[in-house]
Amino acid sequence: MKDLKILLSKLNESDYKIIRQLYAILYRYLEKQGRL
Repeated sequence: MKDLKILLSKLNESDYKIIRQLYAILYRYLEKQGRL
């Protein structure tokens, strides 16, 4: 998780918003799969 935050901090603002949305979708998907 730490690596992901470092990566996000290097991106510009628009990229950050896109990645954050994708991450939220991925998180919900994994929750439905019961992996978290």
